[in-house]
Amino acid sequence: MIKNNSQAGKILEYMMMIPGRKITKWEAYKKWNITTLSQRIADLRVEINEHTPFLLNKVKYIIKDELTTEGGKTFSRYWLEPLPVEVKEFELELKINHDFD
Repeated sequence: MIKNNSQAGKILEYMMMIPGRKITKWEAYKKWNITTLSQRIADLRVEINEHTPFLLNKVKYIIKDELTTEGGKTFSRYWLEPLPVEVKEFELELKINHDFD
């Protein structure tokens, strides 16, 4: 369970405020003095994917990332992205079918 006052909780809350909002290592450091953003993102991915689906306004989200190069420096950006509708319907179908086994 992710606690709101934990580093991972702060990052998740920041990304949830505006879905699609990206966060970088530098932003995490400036906002909360977090120097291990990639590890906190890994913690969130484990929590979201293995324990409880992450739902916001009844939409399931995953954490996406990209490598970006600006000014000769390469860094990662992370954000929440809704799962495609087809995936959600397929998962629901699997859950329904599994319930009858």
